[in-house]
Amino acid sequence: MQLTEAEVYWWLEGNVSEENEANVSELRQTLGALLVPGLDDRVSLLRFLKARHWNVAKAAKMYQAMATWRTEHEVDKLLDGFEFHELPLVRKHYPHFYHKTDKYGRPVYIELLGQCDIDQLLKVTTIERFTNYHIQQSEAFRCHKLPACTAAAGRTMLTHTIILDMAGLSPTRHFTLTVKHFLENISRIDQNNFPEHLGCLFMINTPLLFRGFWSVIKGFLDERTLAKIKVLGSGYLPELLAVIPAENLPTMFGGKSACDCTDLGPWQDASVVNNDPALIKAAAAGQLELTSGLAGSSSSNSLKHSGSLIGTAIQITAGSPSSSGVLDEAIAAQ
Repeated sequence: MQLTEAEVYWWLEGNVSEENEANVSELRQTLGALLVPGLDDRVSLLRFLKARHWNVAKAAKMYQAMATWRTEHEVDKLLDGFEFHELPLVRKHYPHFYHKTDKYGRPVYIELLGQCDIDQLLKVTTIERFTNYHIQQSEAFRCHKLPACTAAAGRTMLTHTIILDMAGLSPTRHFTLTVKHFLENISRIDQNNFPEHLGCLFMINTPLLFRGFWSVIKGFLDERTLAKIKVLGSGYLPELLAVIPAENLPTMFGGKSACDCTDLGPWQDASVVNNDPALIKAAAAGQLELTSGLAGSSSSNSLKHSGSLIGTAIQITAGSPSSSGVLDEAIAAQ
């Protein structure tokens, strides 16, 4: 099953049913003074409604829990005030980055899971600091990357495309209790507080162990979730090129775009950023490092806000989601 353009841009006016638009108004009225500034717009409310299958009461409960969590963890201070100085070392043990956009204008997020080593990662940072970094990146995705991609594409962007490269995945290194507990912590944050981020997920170079596991669990997932996911072996290139233009796909995957495994996208392009007052403010505050002059995207060696998803594929294979319902929710939350 392939997603239609209306399904890709499910949040745009005209693609949301009258009933569900009415649910947005009802949710807004239900929350009232509990609405969080910056998360009180239509598309933010749509995220929570969709995550709870358009049930207003359940979406309101989820939203209220998110608002409480943001206060308790002082999330608003993390975007501007948290410095993750160990990021270069973290990237060595957990390669992750954004690289340009797909054909729909969505930012493309990449993890090299086979090169991920959680044990070594926790020698250069702590779970608490990495968790704060992850929250900061989720906020940067919402506040910087999506608005810049929206400006570049000329239409509202709400989701991203993900490539998880599983080449080198090892049961002894990646499927341990340490990994399981680490990922459960991050996944819980994403599921509860940053719902409906996933547009499309490519798992490439998947080992036979994972493909065998996937063949069993996919029978329990709904069509909407399955349509977002492609589980591929080494012959993944045609599937990637169907969604990501060759000029935007890293050369390591068979594309034509040079990639040094650091951030690259419209949120660094001065010609894009200068059209958005919020992005201009972020750049002035040092949250963005700009390099203009590239068509569609621009390069930067900035390590400030480079994104962190954490390997959904490892979490699934390690058995963290114990049922299809939890798995469905975990994927939808991205």
